[in-house]
Amino acid sequence: MKVALIGERDALAQFFLEKMKKEGNDVYFLSENDFYGNFSAAVKYRFFQLSRNPDILKNLFESISPQVVVFTGKEAMNSRLDAWDEEELTLLSRVLGLSAQTKVEKFVYLSSSEVYGEGEAVFEETDRVSPVTTKGMLTAQGEYMVAQFAKRYGIETVTVRASQIYSEQCADDGRDFLSRLIRQVKTESSLPAGEGEVFQPLHVSDLAEALKRIIETGTAHLYNVSGSFTVSAATLCAALKKYFDAAVELTDSDTKSGTLISNVRLKKELEWTDFKKLTAFFENRQLAYQEHQAKKQEKKGGIPAGVRRVGENVVVFAIFLALYLLTSSHSLFSQINWMLIYVVLISLFYGLRQSALAVILASGAYLATQDLSLLEMTNFYSYAQSVLTVVEFVFFGVAVSYTVDMLREEVRDTRRGYEMVSNDFRELKAINAQNVVIKNEYEKRLLDSKESIPQLYSLIERLMVLSPDRIFLEILHVVAQLVETDTVAVYTVNPKSTYLRLVNALNDASSMGGKSWNIASNAALAAAIARGDLYQGDVWNGEPAVVLPVQYHSKTIAVIVIRSLDYKNCTLYHMNLLKTMGLLVSESMARALDYEQITRQARYVDGSLVLKKEAFQEMVRIAREKQEQGVAEFCVLELTTAGNAQAVSERLGSLFRTADHMGTDGEGHYYVLLNNTGTDAVKLVQERLQQKGILSQVSSRFAEAGV
Repeated sequence: MKVALIGERDALAQFFLEKMKKEGNDVYFLSENDFYGNFSAAVKYRFFQLSRNPDILKNLFESISPQVVVFTGKEAMNSRLDAWDEEELTLLSRVLGLSAQTKVEKFVYLSSSEVYGEGEAVFEETDRVSPVTTKGMLTAQGEYMVAQFAKRYGIETVTVRASQIYSEQCADDGRDFLSRLIRQVKTESSLPAGEGEVFQPLHVSDLAEALKRIIETGTAHLYNVSGSFTVSAATLCAALKKYFDAAVELTDSDTKSGTLISNVRLKKELEWTDFKKLTAFFENRQLAYQEHQAKKQEKKGGIPAGVRRVGENVVVFAIFLALYLLTSSHSLFSQINWMLIYVVLISLFYGLRQSALAVILASGAYLATQDLSLLEMTNFYSYAQSVLTVVEFVFFGVAVSYTVDMLREEVRDTRRGYEMVSNDFRELKAINAQNVVIKNEYEKRLLDSKESIPQLYSLIERLMVLSPDRIFLEILHVVAQLVETDTVAVYTVNPKSTYLRLVNALNDASSMGGKSWNIASNAALAAAIARGDLYQGDVWNGEPAVVLPVQYHSKTIAVIVIRSLDYKNCTLYHMNLLKTMGLLVSESMARALDYEQITRQARYVDGSLVLKKEAFQEMVRIAREKQEQGVAEFCVLELTTAGNAQAVSERLGSLFRTADHMGTDGEGHYYVLLNNTGTDAVKLVQERLQQKGILSQVSSRFAEAGV
């Protein structure tokens, strides 16, 4: 995939380019300046300098033909934008137009959380845009421009609103909020910092990971990206003061500022989370701050390196010349070619240029000691020894120095290659470790876990029954084993009411506080239930972790409620697993209800809602099983009423819940099975029946069925 990043040369671009390249993408970086050092060679991205000329920019886009364009702009990490930047919007407009012309598959625009304005609430993606800062207004206008281009040209666009971005590598000229605070703490004598100014620090690596996931699997057109923890200016400045041992005096401030945003959508849909925490950099002493110092002026009279090397060369020459002259009359040492040794030493340690100077000096010294006259050198043969000695100096000087230079260059290339291979090895080792973890996790899921294929089959097989009550009972245990929780309940849905009626619950902690649950105050939950969509709730605000609808003929008839769920089981994999389970439960329930309709004549007395003896005994048996498992209580009342089954059904049918069942023993006696009702609550039912002129009493007539 071809990914083009248009932005500033900063830490965000560095992490994003590196992350996308590791995923095997062709990465292009369009900016005014490229990175220094070996970053470009290590990451192997392609850099193109941005031009204000529209024709050059057009040719650039046409040559690249990117599939994805990520626009971060020049102000992504700028925490204090004081002046309106028209060039930013102009560049965005041109890039959007070129993206439409080149048919880009996805356009990602990095905006800011400042578009929401300021307030005490935590803003979500659905909240209104009301910027109050210059950066907020600039990015809000950019968002509007992106939306209009998407609407007009049909481009798939994604807007990412990020909180305060930072990197642990801060600098004196850094524009991110952390560099700004460090600069103030180190340079100012007094700094106002209160609890009202709040930050949501977001590390550049976490933002780069979020952008990668949005590009690969994101489906929404808007995401909030922020750190998971907040920190006040007072707390952060106090930590910075201690970290840098600064002498600044921190004073309290009543100023309230800052925008808090929710990243729930990003976490739920793309399983993203932030791994870098600002406090960890303080604890591990990993925070760095680079101060730009003025270049030191060279001292007057300082010796340049070239002159120094020439001087050292001359000094060495003088030493060997002295040895040559002093040993010229010695029988043994006069045989040593001191000048040749001098040339070879200089060639080995000083390079080709100094070697050439050494050859000249050595040749001149040798010829001077031979008492030769240039005017008398009329033929080669008379002075062959002197000429060959000079040639010897030239050959050894050039050959040795050139060979040494080549070897040094080869060593430097080898060292660079070794560093690159070492970096690749460390990266591949880290990737392999991650792959091993993923492999082990999938192996566990497929072979030996509670979510393995044989286990899933055995769980699903328990739902293959033809009794709705039996299915509701089995659901509790199947879901509990599937996602490793003990807080599962089943509620029936009445389309004419906002109250859900409790059918079964594993324990008291599984229910939502009683026999019924009113969802009128939660419009999002009610809408999800009506649509038949899985709903992930905010457990911190009293909502259940998961609500899974069960449908029959495209209408929700019941919901499976998971009150709490471990974080490790809140992954996209487990949510898809629950969705699949919901479809299977709906299928089983539809089959059971259809079977009841077909066999209604065999189970019910003709023309009534009264179950025949065998069918009623089966319902009581299921109720007893629920009670033994601690899922739900039950009670059987014998009704004192006259008439046939049809008359009893018409008279009493409206007095009981849909979860209750009327039945007969075939001897003219009528009973009612009260599901989820214990003997302590049966008195209320008896009083209600008595008001209608019907007497009732707890019956043991069906003791063999479990009463």
